[in-house]
Amino acid sequence: MKLTALTPALINQAIEIYLAHAYDDEGLREGHRIEIPPDTASEDVLALFEQEEAALRSYVLRLGCQHYPHMKLAIWEAYYEGEYVFAVDRHDGFDFDKTGPDYEAWMGIKSKNFAIKGCIEADWYAKGIPTIRGLKEDRLSRSDVMREFSGHEVLVVDNDVDAAAIIEMILSHAGYGCRCARSVEEVRDLLGDPVFPERCGLALVDLILTDGNGQEVIKLLRAKPETQEIPIVLTSAMRGEDADLGQAAGYLRKPYSAEDLQDMVAIALKRCYDGHDKLVDRLREAK
Repeated sequence: MKLTALTPALINQAIEIYLAHAYDDEGLREGHRIEIPPDTASEDVLALFEQEEAALRSYVLRLGCQHYPHMKLAIWEAYYEGEYVFAVDRHDGFDFDKTGPDYEAWMGIKSKNFAIKGCIEADWYAKGIPTIRGLKEDRLSRSDVMREFSGHEVLVVDNDVDAAAIIEMILSHAGYGCRCARSVEEVRDLLGDPVFPERCGLALVDLILTDGNGQEVIKLLRAKPETQEIPIVLTSAMRGEDADLGQAAGYLRKPYSAEDLQDMVAIALKRCYDGHDKLVDRLREAK
């Protein structure tokens, strides 16, 4: 979706769907309802949103949800310059000490947030409102990338299956093979595979996962002899200085462009393997 397609009617429909899933209480729902007049100009529509600092443009509207006031409706320039989608920013990307008394309650909130995000974005998609899933299907339908990959070189860890699919498409188009995981548990299973760890040359890891966080994935990778030295690039909607980068070779703040993704992967590989071509040759020989 281009910004020129951003009409008051589209925004109103997106807000209505968001509120229907975010609030059980009708009073709270009404208190957060925003109705944009149909003759409002595009620039005035965007003026209602807060523009966040990011490599690609991001506009957010804090609408909250029944149990968590910080959730936002977002309009992101996602992966491709000038291409915008609607998304739910859960805004729950901070960790609690697992030994703390409130940890289980916090994980319960995150789980509810993830479920609400899924319901809203699925409903948007069903109603024809631009989403990452729609962007993925549009791009996939116009390119020859839905194929079986013979090698799995980049581990993509992201709990958003549609975002992971776009990342996989971008990287495969640039010549990389990918294997995707949605959770810490899925990474653990992959690392137990007798073949995959030897083919894993880089990991692209979202900091916020439904069953844990990116730091747990790093620990799993570093504990495996075959993956203990591979470069790891972290991704998150948080600012880089707010994220615990730890042993990461790089950091990408969401939303980011396809070019930024490819550049970061190439830089991380060159730093670790003394040249991207060297790594690709090693992986091809391993096949």
